[in-house]
Amino acid sequence: MDLLLVFPPDDGLPDLQFAGGDLAVGDGLLEAIWLSLFTDARAPDHVRIEGDDRRGNWRDAVAVRPMGSLLWTLNREKQTEETRLRAKQIVDQAVAWMPSSDEPAVRDVTAVATRVWYPRRGIMGIEVIPTRAGGSRSTFEFERGLVGGRARLIGTI
Repeated sequence: MDLLLVFPPDDGLPDLQFAGGDLAVGDGLLEAIWLSLFTDARAPDHVRIEGDDRRGNWRDAVAVRPMGSLLWTLNREKQTEETRLRAKQIVDQAVAWMPSSDEPAVRDVTAVATRVWYPRRGIMGIEVIPTRAGGSRSTFEFERGLVGGRARLIGTI
């Protein structure tokens, strides 16, 4: 179980959920996917970025497995097939850890499928479909702006 994030309908960033004065907990799968996709991973030297801030997060220094993705490196990219394919590769890499992890939120995830598309101008759609050991699937859909990189949860099925 992990701390439960709530995703406000007004496109705000997720926040912790409270229940009875305590932090609420959930199964953690949505939270694991959100953190994998929308936490900024440190850009390797071969990745072209604006400026010299290669980002990353505190967990990179202490964790066995780096966290996050390079989706942030696509900020301000044009809406092209090349950008979409790069985004798909980034999303695949960001969630690749799940099927082999012992972390409670994803322990029973056996496979993860992803899809990336452009639902409208300036917006990238991202779909993540984890398959659990029993064969059940969940679908998580997100939108991410190409300018500024703001992300939001569209829904889960």
